[in-house]
Amino acid sequence: MQLTTVAKPSAALKLVLEAVATLLQADNPVLAVTWHQVHEILQHAWDETMATLQGVPFAAVAGVTHERLVAIMEDERYDAAAAITEGGEGVRELCDYLALLATRLEAAHAESANRTLATTSFCVFVDGSRTARHACDVALALRRSGRVDICIVDEFPSNPSYSADFVLNDFGQYCRQNHVPKHKVALRSQAVRLTQQLAHQLIELRGAADFVVIGATGTKGPQPVQLGSTALNVVLQSPTSVVLVPPIAEASRTLLSHTFVVAVDVDVAAAELCFHNALKLIKPQDTLHIVHIEPPLAPPAPAHIFQETLSSAYADKLAAAQVQGKVVALPAQKGWTVAEQLQAYVATTRASYLVFGLGDQTKKRMSINNSTVGNVAARLLASPRSSPRRRTSAMGTPTSFDQFAVVDPPDALGFTLIPNTAPVALLTVHNVGSAVITFAIQTKAMYAHRFFADPPRGIVGPGKCATIAIVLKQGSPDPGGRR
Repeated sequence: MQLTTVAKPSAALKLVLEAVATLLQADNPVLAVTWHQVHEILQHAWDETMATLQGVPFAAVAGVTHERLVAIMEDERYDAAAAITEGGEGVRELCDYLALLATRLEAAHAESANRTLATTSFCVFVDGSRTARHACDVALALRRSGRVDICIVDEFPSNPSYSADFVLNDFGQYCRQNHVPKHKVALRSQAVRLTQQLAHQLIELRGAADFVVIGATGTKGPQPVQLGSTALNVVLQSPTSVVLVPPIAEASRTLLSHTFVVAVDVDVAAAELCFHNALKLIKPQDTLHIVHIEPPLAPPAPAHIFQETLSSAYADKLAAAQVQGKVVALPAQKGWTVAEQLQAYVATTRASYLVFGLGDQTKKRMSINNSTVGNVAARLLASPRSSPRRRTSAMGTPTSFDQFAVVDPPDALGFTLIPNTAPVALLTVHNVGSAVITFAIQTKAMYAHRFFADPPRGIVGPGKCATIAIVLKQGSPDPGGRR
């Protein structure tokens, strides 16, 4: 069968024509071409259309065009063989060119580190906890056209609320509810091995995923150190980059765009890796900030290596990748650590994600679980963040809490009402300063009988955070008579 005899293309052939229409508009965004028009043009001017298609500059296939093209080709209805059978050998030439272009796009991302990647895949480690659901939400928010693997290790607890199979299938159904195609979701589980560390077993399950996504805490709930031992071991031992999700993460999927902050130093190789990982996560509408904290200058003052050599290089990389963003070099502030300044910058810019490596340009190192990491990374791991936050403010003279506390969520607490249960909301206080701060939870007198906080007060050390459970007492009427 030839294309000229096809009156009503199938879904497979229609997607091929849509991909061609997308490419024809790449070099001329004001040009509006539909698959219907491509169908007509190919019937009357095949050679000219193919020449135009192959003449589209490779650099023009970026940004929104790149995302749209990959989304079409990763659609579960996209079937080159079926389209060729329906449209004939001419369509084979189109499909071969599209496949070659897709391969070139992935190779360009891997080789030049100045292209985004629309097929980034994620492996989410789950255990049935609330934080695991947040981790899945983050993976779904970051995913464009890649795979999502849901993995669990069945630890056979003595009093399980739900079986591992139930949890795994529930997450699989959750992915499908969020419009992830069936062929893009994989569910994997294995029984726990008592002779091997749990983190190692999880890492074995990751497969070929580009990123591992894991909650900072598990089924045991908030921890005093705010980072569970399994999550920490995965971060320290995984050969794959890790997305660490804190106990409270806003439903970032509802935001139209996000800000990514990439913390870099003068270690070129480590900075390149962080920047490359950010390109795997960022979408065309997102913003990327390359942030460097300049070390204090000691006399005689040496030249700022980053500003003189690396700043312009990263600006060129942002332009080449067609990514919105900027390069920021901040002077070191007296009395602030580098980690504190990075956390403050994330809070000020309301960034959604902070990308950093486990080393730094200084010789300072800290030993965590027999792994040596940079001093800055160790401080950042003590207070992981994955969602926008803002600094608190107060009228009058600012206290240390007002200056250095970041409260999440910043504006209001939300409670999920479930019959016969007391709704709970979590409030996190982050200390981004260098001194200890104290906190106390208070409510208006007219509402005091409806809520209680656990703990009601406490202290937070530098670079640490505390999580408070706010419980809405079951069946307590409010002053307006409602229940």
